[in-house]
Amino acid sequence: MELYKNKERAKQKEDKLINMKKKKLKLTIELVPSTVWYSSLYEICKRNNRSSIWRKIKKEIFKKEGKNAGFVEKKKGVF
Repeated sequence: MELYKNKERAKQKEDKLINMKKKKLKLTIELVPSTVWYSSLYEICKRNNRSSIWRKIKKEIFKKEGKNAGFVEKKKGVF
């Protein structure tokens, strides 16, 4: 029964997104596919012996964004 409700909710969300696209909104939303929820690029690189790639990505992000890159701070009054 729970699976049925989840499929029904997913269908409703999909229909809502389709309707939003038809309205040609100025602001678009891209959802993160559920297949990558709880995935970590660091863990994927580590698991596949690609730590050097992770270090390169990390270095570039820190260079561009600073040491706090990747942290999201909740601000009062938003959501």
